[in-house]
Amino acid sequence: MQPQKPTAPQPTAPNQQKTQRPPAAPAARWKRHVPLLVASVVALVLLGGISLWAAAREGQPRLNADTVSLVKYVTSKDYGKLPFARQAEYMKVLEDRDDNDELESAFEAGNVSESEYRAALMEAWLGQQLKRSEKFATLSAGAPRDRYVRELLDKKDAKEARKAARGKSADDANKVKRDKAMEDIRISAWPPEARARYEQYRRAYSAQKDAREAAAGDAKDRAAGG
Repeated sequence: MQPQKPTAPQPTAPNQQKTQRPPAAPAARWKRHVPLLVASVVALVLLGGISLWAAAREGQPRLNADTVSLVKYVTSKDYGKLPFARQAEYMKVLEDRDDNDELESAFEAGNVSESEYRAALMEAWLGQQLKRSEKFATLSAGAPRDRYVRELLDKKDAKEARKAARGKSADDANKVKRDKAMEDIRISAWPPEARARYEQYRRAYSAQKDAREAAAGDAKDRAAGG
């Protein structure tokens, strides 16, 4: 009986070798979760911001709401907390309502108080100044701006003529007047660019207005003198 030759060990195929990966370190596991955590935090912040925005807008009347509702709102404390851009929207809408005599009609009907009416008149006037100064700023210096201001003064004269025809005067002693001191305070708190546009427009407007009134006075004096 012949002795058996020792069997050489068979090499293991590469795909049969089992390699064990070392367990992930705690720092590596944490890095994998960071993007998910960041996304969650961002989502919560956005959700919170949307909730605050919605809460802030809750109770605000739409810009096309009835005039009385708008007057009540702009005289509330909530209105004073709005950012300038949002207040400007209400100012401009109230200017349109005042131009159509809706504010006066609401006051005369007893739907708003005198203090509410006075405050609404101020907001309407501020809205008028915003719209006019923004338009004025888009025009070229010289004739285009002069023509624009002249048209505004013509429109003002026509409105006063309509009131006179109805037996009302702009100088009526019983007329509710705006608080000019408060107007100055409000304008001084406007953003710098809005305030600069207003001041530039107002200088041009006042110059033409004064010149027109002086010319009217001279004409009246000549007529009186025969």
